[in-house]
Amino acid sequence: MSVDNVLDKLVDEKKYRRRDLRNSLASRIGIEDRPSSTPREPPKKRLRFTNVPLDVSDFTLEDMVKEFAEPIYCNFYDLKDSRTAVFEFEDPSVMERVVEKYNETPLNGGTVTVEIFEQERRPDRRRRTQRDNRRGNGRGSRGSHYKRQDRPAMEDELNAELEDYMKSS
Repeated sequence: MSVDNVLDKLVDEKKYRRRDLRNSLASRIGIEDRPSSTPREPPKKRLRFTNVPLDVSDFTLEDMVKEFAEPIYCNFYDLKDSRTAVFEFEDPSVMERVVEKYNETPLNGGTVTVEIFEQERRPDRRRRTQRDNRRGNGRGSRGSHYKRQDRPAMEDELNAELEDYMKSS
């Protein structure tokens, strides 16, 4: 069912005015009002280590993972009582082998959980407008209000100015 058909049905039932549905009410009631112009990229598969004790260093976790392959992405998050590490590899089969070896493994007095998860890519929230495409990007494009000298004063001019001052006093 297309968006127009759904909108016509809602307008005929006298629940909403078409203008309200066009002005983003449609998205709030669960109707996608505009199909996305760019296709969404598939989600990234990443590896997450959770419940890592705080005394385990980043280098220790990296060395554990590098036994299998070099990660193309890694990030560490410190929480109040534990740490979380996220890794990404080019080959997804590497992640499965890491999970098999390290999931529910004791490490420095804690049990580390390892899982594969999919992370959705965030859409670009900044929309390009005509104003952004103008020269100066709309910020301070008219120049500074401070006057600046085009060239520094030369030594001869400064000496002449000093002599005039000394003669007048």
